[in-house]
Amino acid sequence: MTDQYLINEQIRRDGIAGSRRAIPELLSAGNFGWAAKNYAMMADGNTELGLLHWRRSLDPRSDFESAGDAYDKLRAIVQERGLEKRNHEFPVVYAMLFLIGRQMPIEFEDELYHEVHRWPCYQSCLIHALHDQPLNDRDTALINRYLAENDELADQIFLTYLQLLGTRPTDHSIDELVTIAEANWLERKSDKFFRDGPAFDGYGVMNELYVDIYLAGVLKKINWTGNSIHRWIWG
Repeated sequence: MTDQYLINEQIRRDGIAGSRRAIPELLSAGNFGWAAKNYAMMADGNTELGLLHWRRSLDPRSDFESAGDAYDKLRAIVQERGLEKRNHEFPVVYAMLFLIGRQMPIEFEDELYHEVHRWPCYQSCLIHALHDQPLNDRDTALINRYLAENDELADQIFLTYLQLLGTRPTDHSIDELVTIAEANWLERKSDKFFRDGPAFDGYGVMNELYVDIYLAGVLKKINWTGNSIHRWIWG
């Protein structure tokens, strides 16, 4: 497991360094779309580094702040150059921004993609709730349909988040819901729904290397102060 941790950490560091080297040349060549893509990769990469470090009880704030800086640069170049925002959907970055105290409008998401895949639609709904941003009518309808038509682990995970937030009914206490959410994370290890997702979705050996950043965001939102590897403790 330690070897896999080091491998993942080095892959992310190499990717971030590569993007950092590439961006000046891309900007000089006027290739603003690829420069934006590299800023997005840096935001994602630093967020994932923070999650790796967090699971090992290391303070992830410097990683997350670096991710936030990359996000700011992405946002600036997209605005200045009129680039397509939906090319850079990354809910994990918005969850990270909430954890470090940066609430803001959700600007980067692909609403059309939500009509094809329910998991990014669920993620979008959640980060809107974390950032106190209303969800549009289309995604609200999609959420209701997806939950009505599906009852797999991914749906149970998201429903538990909503129950913790108090937006869906439940007979469980908050502490019971947290226990369910933690068990849901462990179940991801062998659930094929998450097999082809990013490492921080927790499939296979990755389950013991990362934390559930969306659960962390929910627990912070409701001011839950119990003990959990998924609780944000760094202020």
